[in-house]
Amino acid sequence: MAHRIEQLRDDLHDVSARRDTEKLVAREWEKKALLAIKAGRDDLAKQALERSHAHAAFAIEHDIEAHKLGLTIAALAAGGVEPRDIDVPRALRERLAAIRAIDLDAALAALKRPQDFSIQ
Repeated sequence: MAHRIEQLRDDLHDVSARRDTEKLVAREWEKKALLAIKAGRDDLAKQALERSHAHAAFAIEHDIEAHKLGLTIAALAAGGVEPRDIDVPRALRERLAAIRAIDLDAALAALKRPQDFSIQ
């Protein structure tokens, strides 16, 4: 059992690293979208946003996998058995659904709007 727990901890580490990478990649694509907007290339901006949202969704999927691995490790460490069905927290399911439901045209329009951060 100790070997299985160690294996799961390694998997959790790998999943967490992949999640972090996906988050970084999503941010980089969003930056590219902003640069494309500044260059007047809405077509490229929309493609960059699409990639950004895809990587953000992958990051959330890795969060879900990490959650499941963490619960499995805890169950085994407590002397139990590996759970078969693990409920995904509602917040993670909702975040994933929200990312997948984003209207790219609306997101592009939001990025193009000038932001007024002046203090009045």
